[in-house]
Amino acid sequence: MRPMGDHYDPSCITVRCKGKLIDAVIDTGSGVTIAGTNVAKKHRWKIRPAELQSVKMANGEHMLIEGLTTENFSVGKKSIRSDVYISPDLDDLIHGVDWMKK
Repeated sequence: MRPMGDHYDPSCITVRCKGKLIDAVIDTGSGVTIAGTNVAKKHRWKIRPAELQSVKMANGEHMLIEGLTTENFSVGKKSIRSDVYISPDLDDLIHGVDWMKK
């Protein structure tokens, strides 16, 4: 992701996962929830193989998917169980439309 102009302001929230706070980007243009490998390692998420091998980014390039995990994310009193694709090409946690629908 990168700013498209001087007024770019990403929508961020803080979620709780396994008692830890994680800053996350809310991306209505993303169909899936995705996190960087470093985020998964830091929070000791169990990564399993995923059928999805890559996702197409807004700029047309492909982002590699190395696996999948399922985690509970809490916002306030609401807890949402969500599949999270893991990518070495990302450094953050991005909640996509799949997460927002829940």
